[in-house]
Amino acid sequence: MKFYLLLILIPIVVVSGSVEIVFVGEPGVSIYVNASYVGTIGSDGKLKISLTIGSRYYVSADGDWFVQVGEPDVVKVGEDVIVFLKVAKASRIRVLSNVYPVSVFVDGEFYGRVESPQDTVKVLSGYRNVVLKAEGFKEIEKKVALEWKKIVAIPADFEKLPKDLKLYLSSDTFSPNGDWYEDTLKIHIYSTFSATALLEIKGEDGIVLEKELHLEVGDNIFEWDGKGAKDGEYTIRVKADGITREKKVRIDRSVYTYRKEMTVLTVLLLLSLAALPLFVK
Repeated sequence: MKFYLLLILIPIVVVSGSVEIVFVGEPGVSIYVNASYVGTIGSDGKLKISLTIGSRYYVSADGDWFVQVGEPDVVKVGEDVIVFLKVAKASRIRVLSNVYPVSVFVDGEFYGRVESPQDTVKVLSGYRNVVLKAEGFKEIEKKVALEWKKIVAIPADFEKLPKDLKLYLSSDTFSPNGDWYEDTLKIHIYSTFSATALLEIKGEDGIVLEKELHLEVGDNIFEWDGKGAKDGEYTIRVKADGITREKKVRIDRSVYTYRKEMTVLTVLLLLSLAALPLFVK
């Protein structure tokens, strides 16, 4: 997490053109300014540096066993600017898995990926719900007690997911009539395995689209613009590795929303209003 120090907005008069910044926080926390390391909070809980007035600075706090949580409090005391950092104690998770890479989720939030048993992911200390995910395998969920400055090794014996395809459509009806509203249909193909698939769209007059797709593990999205298809009902079918899934969709161009025209008029109006001061003296 990063925060700004807008020194140009701080009313400080210093002849030298610089100001002393005092960072206050947990000893051992590293401070970075504009992505460059500038020092570590000392045993007294402080770090003092000088920054030039009139510049914008990106400041972040980090540490082997700390994470920044929220925005700091910034106050002016005399000629100094005091930055009170908000950090929390952290632990690390090591994943001992039968497959890699593994994505680590803690309390519903993504924390990082591990590529080998040597990698660790830094997380807030405490009693946490950890979910481990590997593409093509069943996810693993565990409750873990994480202690400050401790590395917790989590064994993960992933089970391969059975081959399966799921087919989802963004709508059961769409209208490719050029009004910028529901002009295309999103076809979601969720696969538990990588494969070459055949996508087929067929109406009462026969096949209107046939396309070979490469499916990756997870959600694969294909958009159909309805080109060359008249109004009516269509069957969308996907086949891969002996598995077939299909859904029905209807094309209906009868309702025209005028969304395109309204959008264009709104943009032209805003541009006209923006240009108005140029013609007013």
